[in-house]
Amino acid sequence: MTALELDTSTIAPKERMAAWSASVASVFGPFAISRNDTAEFHGRLKVAGRGAFRFGSLAYRGHNFERRPSDVARLANDYFTLTWPIAGRVRAEQGGIEHAMRPGNLYLFNHAVPYSTVPQVDYRTVGVAFPCAALRRRVPSVQPFYALPLDPAAPRGALLVAFVEHLAQGLERWNEREFAELGERLLDLIALLAVEGEGGVAAADTSVRIAHRERALLYIRAHLGDAGLGPQTVAHACGISLSYLHQLFRGIGLGVEECIFAERLEQCRRLLADPRARHLSISTIAYRAGFSHPAHFSRAFKRRFGQAPSELRAARS
Repeated sequence: MTALELDTSTIAPKERMAAWSASVASVFGPFAISRNDTAEFHGRLKVAGRGAFRFGSLAYRGHNFERRPSDVARLANDYFTLTWPIAGRVRAEQGGIEHAMRPGNLYLFNHAVPYSTVPQVDYRTVGVAFPCAALRRRVPSVQPFYALPLDPAAPRGALLVAFVEHLAQGLERWNEREFAELGERLLDLIALLAVEGEGGVAAADTSVRIAHRERALLYIRAHLGDAGLGPQTVAHACGISLSYLHQLFRGIGLGVEECIFAERLEQCRRLLADPRARHLSISTIAYRAGFSHPAHFSRAFKRRFGQAPSELRAARS
């Protein structure tokens, strides 16, 4: 169990920015924080963590956050937040798309994709952070941003908020087994209601189909280095027809080839960030993940992660 609480109003004015920057970085990883002229600088942060989850609240005004590609490269752990504003409004820009985050909505936000935020007046939000990998195990193709309304006509968001609030309220009282199981259920709900919910989970997406898809994903991840890895080989290895394999992945809005490509890039990102793989050249890592042409790999990697493989490795060294 970890906890952190900070209110910059209790700190000498000259020391506030440095203390705030250090606290934010200790919880959420590196950011570029800059002052703006919209309001007097203030920040308040309260976080409690257990296992892979961090529950908390954040309030700030008078400054902007920017997570640059170089900051992403230095993240110890990639993570999403499920967050719902309770006051104010913030303008968030990610991947050239601008989002207005405000009360009345629930947001799922990938913090491992470069972005910037500009608050309007005093912005306050609460929520939970968790590893990207935990969600991608359930839904391989996850967009960096989702919004769900919080109103009686759209119960998905309200259910998620209630679950998070109850889990957080008993954070110290759940035993290890209870918390581990509840954490898994929360991730299941996020995958079902926030990611798949807007598009609707296919009616035929039964537990059998989900199990077949998970087995296919496990095979893909275990054979990324095979240059001939493709839908046909995956289907044959899993004992299902090619058409059925494609149906399984259409249920999560993803092509089989897209999934293989995304998993290869993700494996390369992990190896480039791993100090134990420093002895491997970038080309070797690309080949081991199944890429035939290092130049093509480098271009695809930069499009996906916002920086070249060499830049990520240098930032993590």
